[in-house]
Amino acid sequence: MYRRTASRSPLGVALIVFFVPLAFWLVRDRPEDVGLLPDGRRAVPETPERAGAPEPAAEHSWTLREAVRTRAFWCVMICGAVMAMVLTGITFQLFPILAERGIDRTTTAFMLSLVPVISFVCSLIAGFVVERVRAHLVLGLAFLLCAATPVMLMHAGSMAAVILFAATWGIAQGFMNIPLGVLWPNYFGRRHLAGIQGVTHTAMVIGSALGPVQFGWAFDRFGSYDSVLLASAGIWVLGAALAFLATPPVRRMEKDAA
Repeated sequence: MYRRTASRSPLGVALIVFFVPLAFWLVRDRPEDVGLLPDGRRAVPETPERAGAPEPAAEHSWTLREAVRTRAFWCVMICGAVMAMVLTGITFQLFPILAERGIDRTTTAFMLSLVPVISFVCSLIAGFVVERVRAHLVLGLAFLLCAATPVMLMHAGSMAAVILFAATWGIAQGFMNIPLGVLWPNYFGRRHLAGIQGVTHTAMVIGSALGPVQFGWAFDRFGSYDSVLLASAGIWVLGAALAFLATPPVRRMEKDAA
């Protein structure tokens, strides 16, 4: 008979005792809290001539109702859902996908260990790139790079091909994560960001849930992953097109003034 033991993993206790206090004292969600300004804004030096002068205009913040009326909102939200759907679908089914090509589980596990390392390095590089290139263009180019990964999986019959896939996949993920995080506050401000991202993250969660189901259904229906991999490549290309179309939104009053 199964008997539940009283012992518990110390991981939960360690999180509460060590990491919660660290997060409380060290994590800040506003650059102003540590004497900084958001990217792109410059501090105005204090001079006698500026004494009593009004403060610079505050950043423009969109409400959720305003944001959903823009093309950029829907384009970027669909991009996020597409990314979550395909990445989750491939990750969950990667072992059987590569097993079809004769790749053993040890090689697949080794390849998976390379992806986050490459993605981490590329995320650091992407931060500097996004400061100089429009974020939606970087996102679109990353999506185009991702479009090659399903095709690589279809022809991953050797160790070299698997490593090439892992490198491409890691680079693409690194250059997707940063633009997606930057676009929302850059386009719609920070005041209502929680409400806006509450909706967009829900779309990403739905995409994550649907991805593995579609891959599994395709294998059961067609007896192979080739069809869904080809469809994934097309979805990445569609996401790239949406990213390129996600230009910064302009309020109606600003259009009229122009």
